[in-house]
Amino acid sequence: MVFIFYVFILVYIVWFYLPLALGYININVIPFYTIGGYVKAVFTGDISIRIAGVNLLGNILLTLPMGAYLCFNRVSFKKTIAIAILVPVVIELGQLLLHYIGFAARSVDIDDIILNCIGVLIGYYLAKKCKFVKKSKYID
Repeated sequence: MVFIFYVFILVYIVWFYLPLALGYININVIPFYTIGGYVKAVFTGDISIRIAGVNLLGNILLTLPMGAYLCFNRVSFKKTIAIAILVPVVIELGQLLLHYIGFAARSVDIDDIILNCIGVLIGYYLAKKCKFVKKSKYID
């Protein structure tokens, strides 16, 4: 039940929370362009480290529970990697689709895919290190 609740929150955040203006969408297909831009802006003082952290770490933290869930349910690491790539791609394609049907406009960014993928893998790794946590009959 907790994981289902998490998925609903995830969908709300990535597709419906704070949509931008419907007439414009920012698309970035250059890996590390946005990440590098945030890092550069922090060092030049154009934005605060808090704003950069929310945007960059937020993407990692957003998918971290998914990695933990996969680990606790004994999904193989190989399948976890596939899911870690597939889910962020679906999220970004969903954002693009919502823009084209005129429902919402969120940025579509390869860096979000990278950060979300890292989040899943970190979640898996952290859960793997928690050897004291055993699979529960309530986690499915």
